[in-house]
Parts: sequence; structure tokens; C-alpha cells
Amino acid sequence: MKTSLSFPALFGLLMFSMIPQSHAETYHGDFCWQVLINEVPAWMYQFGIYQKDGGHYALYGREDNGLGEITAAHGNAAIVGNQVKMTIQGSGHTEAFGAWHETVSAVLEAATLSGTWHALGVTTDGGAPRQFHSNGNIRLIACP
Repeated sequence: MKTSLSFPALFGLLMFSMIPQSHAETYHGDFCWQVLINEVPAWMYQFGIYQKDGGHYALYGREDNGLGEITAAHGNAAIVGNQVKMTIQGSGHTEAFGAWHETVSAVLEAATLSGTWHALGVTTDGGAPRQFHSNGNIRLIACP
């Protein structure tokens, strides 16, 4: 009987000791970017930026399409020389486009946090999925 009681206690102690230590991070605040297609505002991102140990940046926030439709978005960023390379994932459902998912890749100048972007994605309004690609400029703006 003692063996059956001590095994769960030993197993619990082992599992508790395996919980990873939390990693340090620094919150840098909310940052907003206006996405432009042919210099016309298309949508806006608002992210809380967290710097993780090792210099990696995590982005948690939202995408606002300017039509009152807001969806969740997230991503990561890395500083490479004098550039910030950023990847953003977003998905949602809107009346205008149906269901969609996209991956946005942006290259920003570190001094201005503005630059260019490319998106690859897929949309469907209930029919066959349609792939899309778009690109343009992205500018750091004051958050609303």
C-alpha cells in the first residue's frame, strides 16, 4: 500500500520540477502600422510588442480593416542589421470577403519602423478557396 501512495507523490514531484522557468520579457508598448496598397490606406495593425530573451520580438494584437471589422492577429519580428523583419498571421470572416487567412511579411527600416510588405493568403465565400497575393508600403502611425 505504501508503494502505491508514494508513486503518485513521486510522479507529482517529478512533474512539478519539470515546469519550465519563465523567460524574461520586456513590454515595449502598443505600436500601430497603416498598410497601404498603391499609397491608399488598406488596413491597420495594432500590436503590443514584447521583447523576449535573446532579442526576439513577439507581436500580439489586432487588425482593423477600416470598415468596423476587427480580427485578431499575431506575429514575430527580428532585427537584422538596420532592418526589422516581421511576419504577421491574421484570419477572420467579413461580409465583404468571406473567410480569409493571410501571412504578411514586412521589411522595415529600423530607424523609421516603416517599409514594404507582401501578403499571401486565401479567401472563400463558401465556394472554392481563392489564393491571393498583394503588396505595398507599411508605415508606423500613432495608435488611435
